[in-house]
Amino acid sequence: MKNLFSFAAALAMTLTASAQNGPMFGVKAGLNLATMTNDSEARIKPGFYVAWSMECRINSWSGLEAALGYSLQGCKVKVEDTNLAINLNYINLPLVFKVYPVENLSICAGSQFGFLAASRVKMSSGQTTTSVDFGSECYAFDLSVPFGIAYKLNKNFEIGTRYVIGISYVLNAESTQNRVVQIGVGYIF
Repeated sequence: MKNLFSFAAALAMTLTASAQNGPMFGVKAGLNLATMTNDSEARIKPGFYVAWSMECRINSWSGLEAALGYSLQGCKVKVEDTNLAINLNYINLPLVFKVYPVENLSICAGSQFGFLAASRVKMSSGQTTTSVDFGSECYAFDLSVPFGIAYKLNKNFEIGTRYVIGISYVLNAESTQNRVVQIGVGYIF
């Protein structure tokens, strides 16, 4: 975790040094609609995300954005009479390149480095519900590619959506990857 914060601090200093008009800081939060690939029984599991962000405009039509956030991901699966909810909690560090084709509208794409903070599986069958630690079954690192679109409503508020495609595998025993749709709002200081 110490290396993650050192990396984030170094990235922030690099972006600040190359910024055209100085960095813009903000917070983002919203809804996650998450699932996993390669499981025909996997269904969407709602969750949430929250992040601190910093954007540096390179010029009038482009910029870089880095963020540090928390994201609740996973999926739901029904196996015979048992409902499973796989809860994966990540600390994510996305770095995206943003293009502004028109004023206030941005399109972004980049990479995201996810670090598994906790994982649990909740099993429900009839009247019985059990929750167990799932960490030994998961990889600790998740590499993803986020891309999306955002619209700045005014100087301080924006709305946006992203689709995050997992590249690395999530579970040790299976070749599953994360897929997350994020819909949220941001406040820029």
